[in-house]
Order: sequence, then C-alpha cells, then structure tokens
Amino acid sequence: MNVNTIPEPARFDSLIEVPFGSINAAYTAIGSPLTHQWRIIDIVNTTNQAMYISFNGVANNIYVPAGGFRVYDLFANNLREPIGTQIFLKYEAAPASGKVVVMGVYSAVP
Repeated sequence: MNVNTIPEPARFDSLIEVPFGSINAAYTAIGSPLTHQWRIIDIVNTTNQAMYISFNGVANNIYVPAGGFRVYDLFANNLREPIGTQIFLKYEAAPASGKVVVMGVYSAVP
C-alpha cells in the first residue's frame, strides 16, 4: 500500500467555552494561543446576541449571528491557522444567556 494514501489522524483540540457573562464589548482574548495548526475551525454561538471573532484583536474577522454557527475547513484550500494564533471575541450587544464555543481540528502529522 502506498503510504501517501493513508489519511492523517485527526486530533481535536480542547474546547474554548466562553459563558455570556464573560463576553465584553471590546475584544478579549479567549483561550490560549494555538499550540497546533488548526485545519478546521468551528464556532457556535448559543447566546441571544451576535458575536464577532478577531484574529488580531482589532479587525472584525468573523460574524456569528445569535444562535448561529460558522465552520471553516481551511485544509480544503490547503490552509492552516498557524501555531501562536490568539482568538479574540466581542459582542455586538450584551447577551443575556448562552455561550460561545470555539473548536479546532488539527493533524497528528504536522
């Protein structure tokens, strides 16, 4: 069997969960900087307000509507979110319930 056809094992990074009371109007770093190159990013917003995600703490990079989610398969386009990336979160209006969950998938083979 050709080893190039064997799929790489997927690994799931620890969840980043932010309860509604910990989300602010200004960008706040959530979780630690990434220690793996994420190939898939999944963001779930169970709050009652829209949220913004940033990768530099300044620009609004991703908008997630109230009760919505976003999934980005970076690897499908041969991309990865690099090690050391910090994720930031802020609200559009203060939420009264729910949480935001960020999940990442990386390869066991860099």
